[in-house]
Amino acid sequence: MLTGKSVADLVLVVEDEAAARAGMEQLLRGAGYDAVGAPNGQAALDLLRSGIRPRAILLDLMMPVMDGWAFRREQLRDPQLAHIPVIVLSALHHGWVEGIPPTLPKPIDVRQLLDELHDVLSPPISGGR
Repeated sequence: MLTGKSVADLVLVVEDEAAARAGMEQLLRGAGYDAVGAPNGQAALDLLRSGIRPRAILLDLMMPVMDGWAFRREQLRDPQLAHIPVIVLSALHHGWVEGIPPTLPKPIDVRQLLDELHDVLSPPISGGR
């Protein structure tokens, strides 16, 4: 279990469909990331509040128990979690929705997802001299 640990390239996959979540975790591991999954926003918050600190979160919007919008509101309210970047994956919403970062459409384009994840996890280039 990853509780209490910070893994350098850990990604949290929040997706209610078990097969999709497992496939995303496998894809991430194959690309060199570590991955942990949660079936809904509440389970994801529970993991985060137990001490797991992923470098990024892949977030579905439409889920039972706690959807992606509610998860995002709670994440942003918590100063310990607000800084973790989120990539939304949704069949319903594309572009920017209030409180939700830009989304990638489902079905997922693997190359686009990995490029977006790389961009989110890459340190910013300093413009100063």
